[in-house]
Amino acid sequence: YDPYPNTSGGLVRPFELLAISLNPIDWFEVTLTITLTLSVYVKVGLFLGFVEVTIYELRKDFVIVIFGPKTYIPSPFPKVEKFNASTRVMTILRGSVSCESKEGTVADETIQCWEREEDRPVIMTELNVARLEAT
Repeated sequence: YDPYPNTSGGLVRPFELLAISLNPIDWFEVTLTITLTLSVYVKVGLFLGFVEVTIYELRKDFVIVIFGPKTYIPSPFPKVEKFNASTRVMTILRGSVSCESKEGTVADETIQCWEREEDRPVIMTELNVARLEAT
């Protein structure tokens, strides 16, 4: 489960998983499907010494879905910030949020924000931030 699909580039870091939940089941999207497959195979042929000649061959598969698909998707966590990629403006959505510049230069920074007063804070990181605003 990728909590930041717009900015992660497919990379999920351990601290991001722990920010979602301490329960590993909340880290994955799971789909369960139970099927029954029945295959029928008919082959008619002649065996002449060392040579086998096939006259007719038929294979038919029957697939019956018994259960599913049942998909479990982790519930999204509340966001602490909103990032507009076109204007490159990061807007803080909650009051008790701390932000820190991780790297980059002015108007092209990587900024990480987290909730200050939570036991398991939501941590969010955005790249190429030009401006930071509070609501």
